[in-house]
Amino acid sequence: MQAKLVEEGNRRARELNLKLRGLPLSHPSLNPMEVGARFLQDTLNLPDIALDKVWLGYNSTPFLRFWTASNRLRALKAK
Repeated sequence: MQAKLVEEGNRRARELNLKLRGLPLSHPSLNPMEVGARFLQDTLNLPDIALDKVWLGYNSTPFLRFWTASNRLRALKAK
């Protein structure tokens, strides 16, 4: 079960290519939701996209879950 969770986390990180697109590794004292929202607004210029949840994975890599599939697609297509 743990291996499947790690595999899923790695797949999500590759899909969004978060590290290469500038999403910073979260500092433990920062709220992960705030880090994700700032990334969408400042880096991808997508202030109107709503996040459902942000959590930290392996090596403090943040993962984003969007409220809707259309929000997710817009984030994937953003440069």
